Amino acid sequence: MSGSGLSFVPVVCVNFSPFHKEIVEYQKMEPEKYLLIDCDPGVDDCFAIMMALTQSPKIKIVAITCVNGNVGIKQVAINAVRVVKVCEMLDQVPIYQGCADPVLLMPGSIDSSFYHGKDGMGDVPDIEPRSDENLLRHVQDEHAVNAIIRLSKKYEGKLQILAIGPLTNVALATRLDPDLPERLKSVHILGGTIRGHGNVTPCSEYNFFTDPEAAQMVLRGFSHRCPVQILTYEVTTDHPLPPHWFDGLLEKDSAKCNFFREVYKTPKLLELEDISAGVSTGYIICDAYIVSVVLRPDCIIKSRKLRMGVELGGNLSRGSLVIDHKSKGSPHLTEGAIELIEEIDVEKFKELVAETLA
Repeated sequence: MSGSGLSFVPVVCVNFSPFHKEIVEYQKMEPEKYLLIDCDPGVDDCFAIMMALTQSPKIKIVAITCVNGNVGIKQVAINAVRVVKVCEMLDQVPIYQGCADPVLLMPGSIDSSFYHGKDGMGDVPDIEPRSDENLLRHVQDEHAVNAIIRLSKKYEGKLQILAIGPLTNVALATRLDPDLPERLKSVHILGGTIRGHGNVTPCSEYNFFTDPEAAQMVLRGFSHRCPVQILTYEVTTDHPLPPHWFDGLLEKDSAKCNFFREVYKTPKLLELEDISAGVSTGYIICDAYIVSVVLRPDCIIKSRKLRMGVELGGNLSRGSLVIDHKSKGSPHLTEGAIELIEEIDVEKFKELVAETLA
């Protein structure tokens, strides 16, 4: 108090309580997993990335690498920045721009705008975070392929690659550095089909059809040197989310819910048409399923280890995942067996979905 003759000395109070100690130890705790997400956002990629980021700091996302797929590479990078920004993690998760074309550029292109929108994110550029080329300033200068190689060395024996787009970046990283597979803990892929029920051609799934050569390079290059898991398109359609339940989650007034609710509008209408036609019984957010089994391996109810390969020719079968169910053998198959996920626990998957939008 002025004029009282008393002086006040600031005192720093140090809390040595067990609770304080627990917080400090938690902050220093090493993450359970180190994930690199290779993706092509995409509406389903959007939710899958949000699901993984929600588990931070328990799960460390060391990088998001972008690949041409659902839209062109520049838009893919913008979309990735928007997703990380809505999760308020731009200062924690570096984003890298990768390959703009598949390994082998074939005539024609796949137009997925009917589902994802022309911008890959539902054509709602004004929903926050707004779509703007200025977002590219948040993208690192280093190419995604080089980043994959560098980070595999930094986190040797710990890094898991979560591949939810075409496999171009991962394939070329392996060509540049053949020892890459041996430094990884595991690779987890959303792609291919088990029963030949494709979503692009009668028997081919989108990611593998977009770059079949890359898919074959990754499967053959990794199978005998690194654990590989594949979750195929049909497994996602076998485990739909109940519409009323998921709609209820999206009603929350939060940045993530408001963002994804708008992004998901067009895909949702298409999926409701499938439900009305009896083609489906719920919503399918494809990429989120492989994220769930990486975050919680106990989500897997049934899987098998088999040799397989990707068909690179044929008028109707290019890009198809060919599985050696009866051990017939072929020089075109993988040298090692790959874990093929066939059934997941929907209730555990739903728990992760709910946590993402909590």
